[in-house]
Amino acid sequence: MQTLQFRGANPIRLLLEYTGEEYEDKYYVCGEAPNYDKTCWTDVKSKLGLDFPNLPYLLDGDRKITQSNAIMRYIARKHNMCGETEGEKVRVDIIENQSMDFRNGFVRLCYTNFDEMKPDYLKMLPNTLKQFSDFLGDRKWFAGDKITFVDFIMYELLDQHRLFDSKCLDDCKNLTDFLNRFELPYLVDGNRKIPQSNAIMRYIARKHNMCGETEDEKIRVDVLENQAMDLRLAFIKLTYLNIDQKPDYLKNLQCTLKQFSDFLGGRKWFVGDKITFVDFVMYELLDEHRALEPKCLENFKNLNDLMKRFEALERIAAYMKSPRFMKCPINNRMAQWGK
Repeated sequence: MQTLQFRGANPIRLLLEYTGEEYEDKYYVCGEAPNYDKTCWTDVKSKLGLDFPNLPYLLDGDRKITQSNAIMRYIARKHNMCGETEGEKVRVDIIENQSMDFRNGFVRLCYTNFDEMKPDYLKMLPNTLKQFSDFLGDRKWFAGDKITFVDFIMYELLDQHRLFDSKCLDDCKNLTDFLNRFELPYLVDGNRKIPQSNAIMRYIARKHNMCGETEDEKIRVDVLENQAMDLRLAFIKLTYLNIDQKPDYLKNLQCTLKQFSDFLGGRKWFVGDKITFVDFVMYELLDEHRALEPKCLENFKNLNDLMKRFEALERIAAYMKSPRFMKCPINNRMAQWGK
Protein backbone atom coordinates (compact mmCIF):
# COMPACT_ATOMS: atom_id res chain seq x y z
CA MET A 1 0.00 0.00 0.00
CA GLN A 2 1.29 3.47 -0.91
CA THR A 3 0.59 6.72 0.99
CA LEU A 4 2.15 10.02 1.98
CA GLN A 5 4.22 9.75 5.14
CA PHE A 6 1.74 10.68 7.84
CA ARG A 7 -1.09 8.98 9.71
CA GLY A 8 -3.45 9.11 6.72
CA ALA A 9 -4.82 5.75 5.55
CA ASN A 10 -4.47 4.42 9.10
CA PRO A 11 -7.90 2.69 9.01
CA ILE A 12 -6.61 0.66 6.05
CA ARG A 13 -3.49 -0.36 7.94
CA LEU A 14 -5.55 -1.30 10.99
CA LEU A 15 -7.87 -3.40 8.84
CA LEU A 16 -4.95 -5.13 7.12
CA GLU A 17 -3.41 -5.92 10.50
CA TYR A 18 -6.70 -7.14 11.97
CA THR A 19 -7.44 -9.46 9.05
CA GLY A 20 -3.89 -10.80 9.00
CA GLU A 21 -3.25 -9.68 5.42
CA GLU A 22 0.42 -9.41 4.51
CA TYR A 23 1.28 -6.04 3.02
CA GLU A 24 4.16 -3.70 2.31
CA ASP A 25 3.85 -0.03 3.17
CA LYS A 26 5.41 2.52 0.85
CA TYR A 27 5.53 6.20 1.72
CA TYR A 28 5.98 9.22 -0.52
CA VAL A 29 7.91 11.81 1.50
CA CYS A 30 7.18 15.50 0.87
CA GLY A 31 9.87 18.14 0.97
CA GLU A 32 10.38 20.67 3.75
CA ALA A 33 8.36 23.84 4.39
CA PRO A 34 7.35 26.18 2.95
CA ASN A 35 6.90 24.52 -0.45
CA TYR A 36 6.46 20.88 0.66
CA ASP A 37 7.78 19.57 -2.64
CA LYS A 38 5.66 16.62 -3.83
CA THR A 39 7.58 15.65 -6.95
CA CYS A 40 8.30 12.24 -5.40
CA TRP A 41 4.61 11.56 -6.12
CA THR A 42 3.71 13.86 -8.99
CA ASP A 43 6.60 12.59 -11.14
CA VAL A 44 5.40 8.98 -10.98
CA LYS A 45 1.65 9.00 -10.45
CA SER A 46 0.78 8.96 -14.16
CA LYS A 47 3.08 5.98 -14.75
CA LEU A 48 1.48 3.58 -12.26
CA GLY A 49 -1.48 2.46 -14.37
CA LEU A 50 -4.05 3.80 -11.90
CA ASP A 51 -7.46 4.73 -13.31
CA PHE A 52 -7.63 7.70 -10.96
CA PRO A 53 -4.08 8.47 -9.75
CA ASN A 54 -4.44 9.26 -6.08
CA LEU A 55 -3.15 8.38 -2.64
CA PRO A 56 -3.55 5.99 -1.01
CA TYR A 57 -3.58 3.17 -3.53
CA LEU A 58 -3.43 -0.60 -3.10
CA LEU A 59 -1.77 -3.07 -5.46
CA ASP A 60 -3.01 -6.65 -5.10
CA GLY A 61 -2.02 -8.88 -7.99
CA ASP A 62 -3.53 -7.37 -11.13
CA ARG A 63 -5.81 -5.09 -9.12
CA LYS A 64 -4.87 -1.45 -8.67
CA ILE A 65 -7.29 0.28 -6.33
CA THR A 66 -7.48 3.95 -5.34
CA GLN A 67 -9.81 5.75 -2.91
CA SER A 68 -9.60 4.88 0.78
CA ASN A 69 -13.12 3.53 1.17
CA ALA A 70 -12.87 1.45 -2.01
CA ILE A 71 -9.71 -0.11 -0.58
CA MET A 72 -11.44 -0.68 2.77
CA ARG A 73 -14.41 -2.37 1.11
CA TYR A 74 -12.14 -4.55 -1.04
CA ILE A 75 -10.31 -5.87 2.02
CA ALA A 76 -13.54 -6.16 4.01
CA ARG A 77 -15.31 -8.22 1.32
CA LYS A 78 -12.54 -10.81 1.56
CA HIS A 79 -13.34 -11.27 5.24
CA ASN A 80 -17.12 -10.79 5.29
CA MET A 81 -16.83 -7.46 7.11
CA CYS A 82 -19.33 -5.36 5.14
CA GLY A 83 -22.40 -6.44 7.11
CA GLU A 84 -24.37 -9.65 6.73
CA THR A 85 -28.06 -8.76 6.90
CA GLU A 86 -29.68 -6.01 4.84
CA GLY A 87 -30.13 -3.99 8.02
CA GLU A 88 -26.43 -4.26 8.82
CA LYS A 89 -25.44 -3.33 5.27
CA VAL A 90 -27.63 -0.22 5.43
CA ARG A 91 -25.98 0.82 8.70
CA VAL A 92 -22.53 0.27 7.16
CA ASP A 93 -23.44 2.42 4.15
CA ILE A 94 -24.79 5.21 6.36
CA ILE A 95 -21.81 5.37 8.71
CA GLU A 96 -19.34 5.11 5.82
CA ASN A 97 -20.78 8.27 4.25
CA GLN A 98 -21.58 10.12 7.48
CA SER A 99 -18.02 9.58 8.67
CA MET A 100 -16.78 11.06 5.40
CA ASP A 101 -18.70 14.27 6.12
CA PHE A 102 -17.18 14.32 9.60
CA ARG A 103 -13.70 13.66 8.19
CA ASN A 104 -14.00 16.40 5.57
CA GLY A 105 -14.99 18.93 8.22
CA PHE A 106 -12.00 17.98 10.34
CA VAL A 107 -9.62 18.19 7.36
CA ARG A 108 -10.99 21.61 6.46
CA LEU A 109 -10.32 22.80 10.01
CA CYS A 110 -6.79 21.38 10.26
CA TYR A 111 -5.58 22.47 6.82
CA THR A 112 -7.07 25.95 6.42
CA ASN A 113 -7.84 28.62 9.06
CA PHE A 114 -7.30 26.51 12.16
CA ASP A 115 -7.12 29.23 14.83
CA GLU A 116 -10.07 31.09 13.37
CA MET A 117 -12.30 28.05 12.85
CA LYS A 118 -11.47 26.06 16.00
CA PRO A 119 -13.91 27.78 18.44
CA ASP A 120 -16.92 27.23 16.15
CA TYR A 121 -15.81 23.67 15.40
CA LEU A 122 -15.60 22.85 19.10
CA LYS A 123 -19.02 24.40 19.64
CA MET A 124 -20.59 22.13 17.01
CA LEU A 125 -18.57 19.01 17.90
CA PRO A 126 -20.70 17.80 20.87
CA ASN A 127 -23.82 17.68 18.69
CA THR A 128 -21.97 15.80 15.95
CA LEU A 129 -20.60 13.28 18.45
CA LYS A 130 -24.05 12.87 20.00
CA GLN A 131 -25.41 11.83 16.60
CA PHE A 132 -22.76 9.13 16.30
CA SER A 133 -23.38 8.12 19.92
CA ASP A 134 -27.13 7.82 19.30
CA PHE A 135 -26.50 5.83 16.12
CA LEU A 136 -24.23 3.40 17.97
CA GLY A 137 -26.66 3.08 20.86
CA ASP A 138 -25.98 0.00 22.97
CA ARG A 139 -24.53 -1.99 20.09
CA LYS A 140 -21.08 -3.52 20.38
CA TRP A 141 -20.06 -2.20 16.94
CA PHE A 142 -21.65 0.35 14.62
CA ALA A 143 -23.41 -2.29 12.49
CA GLY A 144 -24.26 -4.68 15.32
CA ASP A 145 -22.55 -7.54 17.14
CA LYS A 146 -19.88 -8.12 14.49
CA ILE A 147 -17.11 -5.71 13.62
CA THR A 148 -17.16 -4.22 10.10
CA PHE A 149 -14.79 -2.00 8.16
CA VAL A 150 -16.61 1.18 9.21
CA ASP A 151 -15.59 0.55 12.82
CA PHE A 152 -11.99 1.01 11.69
CA ILE A 153 -12.90 4.30 10.02
CA MET A 154 -14.76 5.53 13.08
CA TYR A 155 -12.02 4.48 15.48
CA GLU A 156 -9.47 6.55 13.60
CA LEU A 157 -11.75 9.59 13.40
CA LEU A 158 -12.66 9.50 17.08
CA ASP A 159 -9.07 8.91 18.13
CA GLN A 160 -7.94 11.93 16.10
CA HIS A 161 -10.57 14.02 17.83
CA ARG A 162 -9.34 12.80 21.22
CA LEU A 163 -5.95 14.19 20.26
CA PHE A 164 -7.60 17.43 19.18
CA ASP A 165 -9.66 17.78 22.39
CA SER A 166 -8.92 15.19 25.06
CA LYS A 167 -12.30 15.73 26.79
CA CYS A 168 -14.50 15.66 23.70
CA LEU A 169 -15.90 12.18 24.45
CA ASP A 170 -16.55 12.72 28.15
CA ASP A 171 -20.32 12.91 27.58
CA CYS A 172 -20.45 9.95 25.17
CA LYS A 173 -19.74 6.87 27.28
CA ASN A 174 -20.69 4.41 24.55
CA LEU A 175 -18.19 6.00 22.15
CA THR A 176 -15.48 5.79 24.82
CA ASP A 177 -16.42 2.14 25.43
CA PHE A 178 -16.27 1.54 21.68
CA LEU A 179 -12.73 2.92 21.53
CA ASN A 180 -11.66 0.85 24.53
CA ARG A 181 -13.20 -2.25 22.96
CA PHE A 182 -11.38 -1.60 19.70
CA GLU A 183 -8.06 -1.15 21.52
CA LEU A 184 -8.37 -4.37 23.51
CA PRO A 185 -5.59 -6.82 22.77
CA TYR A 186 -6.59 -9.66 20.48
CA LEU A 187 -4.85 -12.67 19.04
CA VAL A 188 -5.35 -14.00 15.52
CA ASP A 189 -4.41 -17.69 15.22
CA GLY A 190 -5.74 -19.29 12.06
CA ASN A 191 -9.51 -18.84 12.13
CA ARG A 192 -9.47 -17.91 15.81
CA LYS A 193 -9.68 -14.25 16.82
CA ILE A 194 -9.41 -13.99 20.59
CA PRO A 195 -9.89 -10.75 22.56
CA GLN A 196 -9.22 -10.14 26.28
CA SER A 197 -5.74 -10.43 27.73
CA ASN A 198 -6.38 -13.33 30.08
CA ALA A 199 -8.30 -15.31 27.45
CA ILE A 200 -5.31 -14.89 25.14
CA MET A 201 -2.93 -15.90 27.93
CA ARG A 202 -4.92 -19.04 28.74
CA TYR A 203 -5.21 -19.99 25.07
CA ILE A 204 -1.44 -19.82 24.60
CA ALA A 205 -0.82 -21.48 27.98
CA ARG A 206 -3.07 -24.45 27.18
CA LYS A 207 -0.94 -25.16 24.11
CA HIS A 208 2.12 -25.49 26.33
CA ASN A 209 0.62 -27.05 29.46
CA MET A 210 1.12 -23.87 31.46
CA CYS A 211 -2.24 -23.65 33.27
CA GLY A 212 -1.30 -25.96 36.14
CA GLU A 213 -1.27 -29.76 36.13
CA THR A 214 -2.83 -30.94 39.39
CA GLU A 215 -6.17 -29.73 40.74
CA ASP A 216 -4.37 -27.78 43.48
CA GLU A 217 -2.15 -26.08 40.92
CA LYS A 218 -5.15 -25.14 38.79
CA ILE A 219 -6.85 -23.64 41.84
CA ARG A 220 -3.76 -21.56 42.60
CA VAL A 221 -3.71 -20.36 38.98
CA ASP A 222 -7.39 -19.36 39.15
CA VAL A 223 -6.98 -17.59 42.49
CA LEU A 224 -3.92 -15.62 41.39
CA GLU A 225 -5.35 -14.74 37.98
CA ASN A 226 -8.33 -13.03 39.60
CA GLN A 227 -6.41 -11.54 42.52
CA ALA A 228 -3.99 -10.00 40.03
CA MET A 229 -6.93 -8.49 38.18
CA ASP A 230 -8.06 -6.73 41.37
CA LEU A 231 -4.60 -5.20 41.78
CA ARG A 232 -4.49 -4.29 38.09
CA LEU A 233 -7.84 -2.48 38.28
CA ALA A 234 -6.73 -0.52 41.35
CA PHE A 235 -3.50 0.44 39.54
CA ILE A 236 -5.46 1.60 36.49
CA LYS A 237 -7.82 3.66 38.64
CA LEU A 238 -4.85 5.34 40.31
CA THR A 239 -2.78 6.04 37.20
CA TYR A 240 -5.66 7.12 34.95
CA LEU A 241 -7.93 8.96 37.36
CA ASN A 242 -6.50 9.64 40.81
CA ILE A 243 -2.71 9.96 40.75
CA ASP A 244 -3.03 12.55 43.52
CA GLN A 245 -4.02 9.62 45.77
CA LYS A 246 -0.63 7.98 45.27
CA PRO A 247 0.46 8.36 48.94
CA ASP A 248 -2.58 6.41 50.19
CA TYR A 249 -2.18 3.84 47.41
CA LEU A 250 1.45 3.21 48.35
CA LYS A 251 0.50 2.90 52.01
CA ASN A 252 -2.02 0.15 51.20
CA LEU A 253 0.29 -1.42 48.64
CA GLN A 254 2.59 -2.93 51.27
CA CYS A 255 -0.28 -4.96 52.71
CA THR A 256 -1.30 -6.10 49.22
CA LEU A 257 2.24 -7.11 48.29
CA LYS A 258 2.59 -9.03 51.57
CA GLN A 259 -0.45 -11.11 50.55
CA PHE A 260 1.20 -11.98 47.24
CA SER A 261 4.48 -12.68 49.01
CA ASP A 262 2.77 -15.01 51.49
CA PHE A 263 0.95 -16.75 48.64
CA LEU A 264 4.24 -17.32 46.81
CA GLY A 265 6.00 -18.51 49.95
CA GLY A 266 9.08 -20.60 49.25
CA ARG A 267 7.92 -21.74 45.83
CA LYS A 268 9.96 -21.14 42.70
CA TRP A 269 6.89 -19.90 40.82
CA PHE A 270 3.47 -18.89 42.09
CA VAL A 271 1.97 -22.33 41.42
CA GLY A 272 4.99 -24.46 42.24
CA ASP A 273 8.11 -25.69 40.49
CA LYS A 274 6.81 -25.08 36.96
CA ILE A 275 6.13 -21.68 35.47
CA THR A 276 2.53 -20.91 34.44
CA PHE A 277 0.90 -18.03 32.62
CA VAL A 278 0.04 -16.25 35.88
CA ASP A 279 3.75 -15.75 36.55
CA PHE A 280 3.83 -13.64 33.38
CA VAL A 281 0.81 -11.66 34.59
CA MET A 282 2.40 -11.09 37.99
CA TYR A 283 5.80 -10.15 36.62
CA GLU A 284 4.28 -7.35 34.56
CA LEU A 285 2.17 -6.09 37.46
CA LEU A 286 5.07 -6.07 39.89
CA ASP A 287 7.36 -4.44 37.34
CA GLU A 288 4.81 -1.67 36.75
CA HIS A 289 4.66 -1.09 40.50
CA ARG A 290 8.47 -0.92 40.64
CA ALA A 291 8.21 1.87 38.07
CA LEU A 292 5.64 3.64 40.23
CA GLU A 293 7.70 3.16 43.41
CA PRO A 294 11.19 1.66 42.93
CA LYS A 295 11.46 0.59 46.59
CA CYS A 296 8.07 -1.11 46.87
CA LEU A 297 9.49 -4.66 46.82
CA GLU A 298 12.34 -4.09 49.27
CA ASN A 299 10.53 -5.89 52.10
CA PHE A 300 9.69 -8.94 50.00
CA LYS A 301 12.76 -10.97 49.13
CA ASN A 302 10.80 -13.81 47.53
CA LEU A 303 9.05 -11.39 45.15
CA ASN A 304 12.38 -9.81 44.25
CA ASP A 305 13.84 -13.25 43.63
CA LEU A 306 10.87 -14.13 41.42
CA MET A 307 11.50 -11.02 39.32
CA LYS A 308 15.18 -11.87 38.88
CA ARG A 309 14.36 -15.50 38.08
CA PHE A 310 11.85 -14.42 35.44
CA GLU A 311 14.23 -11.92 33.84
CA ALA A 312 16.95 -14.59 33.69
CA LEU A 313 14.84 -16.97 31.58
CA GLU A 314 16.80 -17.40 28.36
CA ARG A 315 14.12 -16.34 25.90
CA ILE A 316 12.81 -13.58 28.14
CA ALA A 317 16.30 -12.16 28.60
CA ALA A 318 16.86 -12.21 24.84
CA TYR A 319 13.49 -10.53 24.21
CA MET A 320 14.21 -7.80 26.76
CA LYS A 321 17.46 -6.99 24.95
CA SER A 322 15.77 -6.88 21.54
CA PRO A 323 14.29 -3.79 19.83
CA ARG A 324 10.86 -5.44 20.07
CA PHE A 325 10.77 -5.04 23.86
CA MET A 326 8.92 -1.95 25.09
CA LYS A 327 9.74 -0.84 28.62
CA CYS A 328 7.76 2.40 28.38
CA PRO A 329 5.23 3.91 28.17
CA ILE A 330 3.28 1.85 30.67
CA ASN A 331 -0.06 3.53 29.95
CA ASN A 332 -1.57 5.34 27.01
CA ARG A 333 -1.68 9.11 26.60
CA MET A 334 -4.98 9.49 28.51
CA ALA A 335 -3.33 8.40 31.76
CA GLN A 336 -2.17 10.79 34.48
CA TRP A 337 0.99 8.73 35.05
CA GLY A 338 3.11 6.35 33.02
CA LYS A 339 2.35 7.76 29.58
